[in-house]
Amino acid sequence: MTDFLLTIKILTRDNPAKLKSCLEHLKNDITNLNSDITLALIDDSTNLKNRHKNRELFLRIFSKKDCPMHYLSNEEYSQALIESPLEVSKKILSLVGMMGSSNYKPSRAKNISQFIEVHSDFHLLLDDDVIIENSTKLNNSVVENALISAEQKNSFVSINLKGFLDLSLIQLLERSIIKDKKKLNEWNADISPFGLSGGFLLYSHDNNSLIFPDLYDEDYLWVAFSSTKKNMGSLQLHSNVFHKPTRKKIFSLDRLTFQGMGEITYLSLTEKSSQIDDFVFNKKYPNQDVIQDVIGEYCEYLKYIIALLKISSFNEILNSPFLEKIPTKDCDLILKTHLKNVRKLPYRTIQKNYQNWMNQQNEWIECEPNFSSSILEVTKL
Repeated sequence: MTDFLLTIKILTRDNPAKLKSCLEHLKNDITNLNSDITLALIDDSTNLKNRHKNRELFLRIFSKKDCPMHYLSNEEYSQALIESPLEVSKKILSLVGMMGSSNYKPSRAKNISQFIEVHSDFHLLLDDDVIIENSTKLNNSVVENALISAEQKNSFVSINLKGFLDLSLIQLLERSIIKDKKKLNEWNADISPFGLSGGFLLYSHDNNSLIFPDLYDEDYLWVAFSSTKKNMGSLQLHSNVFHKPTRKKIFSLDRLTFQGMGEITYLSLTEKSSQIDDFVFNKKYPNQDVIQDVIGEYCEYLKYIIALLKISSFNEILNSPFLEKIPTKDCDLILKTHLKNVRKLPYRTIQKNYQNWMNQQNEWIECEPNFSSSILEVTKL
């Protein structure tokens, strides 16, 4: 195997117990990896005690690993902001926000991770609830297999995660009712070439990293844009890697709204290959007809789920392997309210998502290199 330069960036947030398991399994998997590795822990924890625990775990588990290590949490991030030009700091804060904020954004840790730029050939993003379990065999490293595939096929690479399904609330609800995968609605099928899991995402180095949008399906959108721009493929491998979150998902209107907006935005862009090409190369957004068609399809899916819930075997309580227990009547009300809101969703709102993201790309490219130098200095361990 080629001796690659690889940076592994682990993303964590107030989850020391899961992080410990993630790091230990990762260490076993990369022990015999024939590549020069840099390790980075991006800690978005809100709790100072958790940050101390996470940093100590990181240092202890990889104490015998002879490789550069970086730790980035609220303290290091704040120091880098202080040491950067004022205009750069202001722009970074407006784009990314503050680490450790109680206002959680899935894209924040991914974007902040990109500041740790060490000129590697490849970068790997790894969530703290992803566990690599087949790492005991000398020539069966998950990371190594992903690297080989990324190089040979010129592709973004992720893993088809086992265990807890990493899907939207509405998809998890349908899978709670319909046990036979073959009978699932087509909306619940992952057929897009860009549907790669952000929990394990490997990609080649690019001097101009793109910003992850602040939307649900941010991984899918980022891969769709990046792979199209670079004329690369996207590949999902089958390996013994598990998604093991600490708790079931809470079925709420706010979360459903966030996810619905992201899914409509993503599908409006990737419904036809011409849409993503126009957006990437011509800065042209999907038109009204395309967006309203996707909104209509999503509304039909919602109506299907509402009808499905009525004829399901659940009585007063929705008891799902994926969702926290909720009264069935509350779940029904949330779905109907969400459907009512989506029906009134203006197509211009979706176009605005694309416009904001494109504006952020331009600002990001301007300030990312300067801020990266500050981050590298303050995060060295």
